Amino acid sequence: DMSNIVSFGVNGLSIASFVDIKKALSTRLKELYGNDIDLSDASADGQWLNSTALMINNILQSLSSMYQSLDPAVAQGYFLDVLASFSNIVRKAASASICYVTITAKEDKSPLILSKDTKFIDASGNSWSIDESRASYLDMYSSTSYALYLTSANAYSVSIPSICDIVGPIAISSGSIQGFMEMTNDFAGLAVTQPESGVKGEYKETDAHLRSRRSQSASTSAVTVIEGVKGVLMDNAA
Repeated sequence: DMSNIVSFGVNGLSIASFVDIKKALSTRLKELYGNDIDLSDASADGQWLNSTALMINNILQSLSSMYQSLDPAVAQGYFLDVLASFSNIVRKAASASICYVTITAKEDKSPLILSKDTKFIDASGNSWSIDESRASYLDMYSSTSYALYLTSANAYSVSIPSICDIVGPIAISSGSIQGFMEMTNDFAGLAVTQPESGVKGEYKETDAHLRSRRSQSASTSAVTVIEGVKGVLMDNAA
C-alpha cells in the first residue's frame, strides 16, 4: 500500500524498506495496466520500477536521517553538538600531554637562549615542544625568531613547560624526557631532565560520552540555585 511508505506514530517516523516500496509500486502498476505487465529487470517498465523505487528509498532514507538528527539518543557528530549546546554542554576537544622539563647549565652560560623551535624527545621517541601558552613567567627575548632569553649564574637551572607534539593520551612518567631532539653547539653544556610526571592528554570526546553527559545534565533537577551550580560544575568536571 502506497499510503504506508512513510508515516508518523507514537514511535516516531516509520519508513518502508526498498523491497516494500518496490512491491507497492508494482501493485499499483498492475492495477493501472493489468497483471500481465512485464515488470522484470529485462523490460523497460521493470527498469523504471527499480529506478523509481530506488529514488523514493533514497529520499526516505534522507528524511529518516534528518529525523534521527533531532533525537539526542541517536544524533551524531555536528548534530549532536548542536543538541548538546542547548543544555550548555560542549564537546571536549582533543588535548596533548603536558609536563615540565628542567634545563641545567653545567657551567656558567650567561645568557642562555633557547629558540622557540627547541624540541625535546622522550624515551618512546615522541617529540615535545616548548609550551608557549604556559611560558609567560619566563623572560621573553624580543626578536623575529622569538626565543626564551634566560640570564644565568653558575649551575643555572630553569623549569620550562613542555607539550607533546602528538595529540592524545601520551603517557609521560617522570624521567621520560632526558634530552634535546637534535644536539647542536647551542645546547653544549646543557642537561635536560624531567623530575615529575606530566598530565596525559585526551582524544576528542566521543559521541557516546557527550551523549551521556548531556543526558545527565538534562536529568539533573536542582531544588536551589546553589544545587544547580554544583550540578553543572560536577558535570563539567566529569
